[in-house]
Amino acid sequence: MTTPTYLPTGFDGTYKDYLKAKVDKDGCLRMQYRPVTVADNATAGTTYGVVPFQRGFRLSMGGTKIYTTDLDTAANTTLNIGYVYKTGSSFTDDPDAFASAVSAQTAGFISFDEEEGLYWVAEDDGWIQIALAGGPVTTAGTIYNQIVGCYDSTTGVLADN
Repeated sequence: MTTPTYLPTGFDGTYKDYLKAKVDKDGCLRMQYRPVTVADNATAGTTYGVVPFQRGFRLSMGGTKIYTTDLDTAANTTLNIGYVYKTGSSFTDDPDAFASAVSAQTAGFISFDEEEGLYWVAEDDGWIQIALAGGPVTTAGTIYNQIVGCYDSTTGVLADN
């Protein structure tokens, strides 16, 4: 994994970021709100860490909402939404696990278009990430994120705890 290019305020790209993840294993969902500012000259490949997670995290795609302002005057700005694991992890990143090449040309909500997000459970610590799949961005803007998830999985990595 490569640490995302930009991280939310209060995070520094070290192992301490994962310790800031709110972990409740009692069945509750937890919502985090972290808007991301996108510069008007951001290029394809720029990545934004949205929410750090610990092993066992499961994204609630139904509760998660991502909205982007108009980031482009043409139709070439697209976003991938997925996850990346911490540096040194032996697990495979999937930076477009939840959405792949969705348009950010006009303001609106991002659709999750990948089935994997329905059953994914984090195998290690990492980040929910938004990446510019296509660019450059020609209009500065904001990507608003309401990320909802839990740590109550009864299958996968939590089963061995």
